[in-house]
Amino acid sequence: AVLLAGDMLDECTSDTPAWQLLKQLGERYLCFAVLGNHECRRESISETQHLYRSCGITLLQGTGQTLSFSGCPVHFCGVDSPARFGEGYFGHSYYFPLNFHLWRRQLSRCAARAPKGVFSVLLSHHPEHAAYYAASGLNLTVCGHAHGGQVRIPGLVNGLYAPGQGVLPPYAGGLASLPP
Repeated sequence: AVLLAGDMLDECTSDTPAWQLLKQLGERYLCFAVLGNHECRRESISETQHLYRSCGITLLQGTGQTLSFSGCPVHFCGVDSPARFGEGYFGHSYYFPLNFHLWRRQLSRCAARAPKGVFSVLLSHHPEHAAYYAASGLNLTVCGHAHGGQVRIPGLVNGLYAPGQGVLPPYAGGLASLPP
């Protein structure tokens, strides 16, 4: 499965290159995606959703799907960027309310619908909300948003800066293990 953690499209550039990539991926592979903050800032979220779906990509928006790989079930679920709910996408904003109630409810719904005893993969855009993911009880979270750590120096694992995490970001690359 190909997991797309958001920001494949944005509000400022042509959709054509992304659409070509998404179409090719959707034709060849099982693909799941979530909306990132840039998709949520576009003029029409319904148009964005249609573009993903027309490429054969399943958008996980508080939903999930259990698949079997060589007889082993895996549950995939996903949440939109908090920007989808009019929230500041860094966890705070001078322009949006600080209440993450709707986003947390979407995450709780994902966790509640995950079958017990089945390995679960959560797809989300924002790694800086790692504490919420750890508390969800889902097994693995795959995130985007860190832009590879924006600025990197060879040998430095997680980069110098990432959106929403600041300087020396803890969740800009690799694996992070948090207590539940």
